Amino acid sequence: MKRDKNNFEYAKWLGLYYLSFRMHTRAELLDKLRKKDVSPPFCEQALQYFEDEGYIDDFDYAVRFIKDGNNLNGRGPSRIRAQLQEKRIDSATISRAFACANVDFDSELTRVLEKKADTLDLSDKKDRDRLIRYLLQKGFKYADIFDKLRGHCNS
Repeated sequence: MKRDKNNFEYAKWLGLYYLSFRMHTRAELLDKLRKKDVSPPFCEQALQYFEDEGYIDDFDYAVRFIKDGNNLNGRGPSRIRAQLQEKRIDSATISRAFACANVDFDSELTRVLEKKADTLDLSDKKDRDRLIRYLLQKGFKYADIFDKLRGHCNS
């Protein structure tokens, strides 16, 4: 039996199917529904239903993403912000999520720096530059890295 892609029940069923695997942002779920040729009015109706029921919440998604990005992956605020923007979460929601996440990026920077510093000779410019590039790629700010390195080399 062929599914009728032009009704709300199909859009809701498909959205629940995708949400059963992991959390999605509103934009991600909309993209998935569109790829399955669900008509736009039913996409919007289904997304509104998911928001009303609490199945999708971009703010909650962003807070969890920030905490996981820092705690599990050791990412800095710049990289996490860029990844959330790629997921098309608006800037105001991202800023609110950073304020509510209560993540200590400074201690994570210290932890990552000390872990990498054990294997590198920080008096060697090449190794120091390699460490700075690594931390920048992780999403930490250059000024914070420089301050931590200066503090680490002085102790």
